Amino acid sequence: MDGAHRAGLQLQPFPTTSGCMSLSSSKGSFSYKENLIGALLAIFGQLMVNIALNLQKYCHIRLAGSKDPRAYFKTKTWWLGLLLLLLGELDTFTSYAFAPLSLIIPLSAISMIASAIIGIIFIKEKWKPKDFVKRYVLSFVGCGLMIVGTYLLVTLHPTVTRK
Repeated sequence: MDGAHRAGLQLQPFPTTSGCMSLSSSKGSFSYKENLIGALLAIFGQLMVNIALNLQKYCHIRLAGSKDPRAYFKTKTWWLGLLLLLLGELDTFTSYAFAPLSLIIPLSAISMIASAIIGIIFIKEKWKPKDFVKRYVLSFVGCGLMIVGTYLLVTLHPTVTRK
């Protein structure tokens, strides 16, 4: 009887494919199309998150400079920022299904570029062109390098096989 129970309790090997559904192809690898979809989702997600954070910061600055007694979380602008933040993070999370993390995570540098551009638009800092070039020339060089690096990363990223 002890031998009969042992035969019924033998461990079975795991199948080569997991039981959970995958958004990628059945070949078990990421294709160029999936990498591109994942990269674009990640970039748009990062842009939405950055716009959301700048909207919320704009709301805080506007309320601090006014006599409005409302709390920041009672304004429509702040809630719009929160909604965009959630949608951007969901977009970034969705991109993980299409491309490997080694491609998606470095694309968060897009957030730095967006912050440099969108911050000036929303916050409307006053600046003189001569001072701006002096102070931010390295920022422009850094943004340019990030754009070139992002382009190279997306176009030259190797296809990774899933195990």
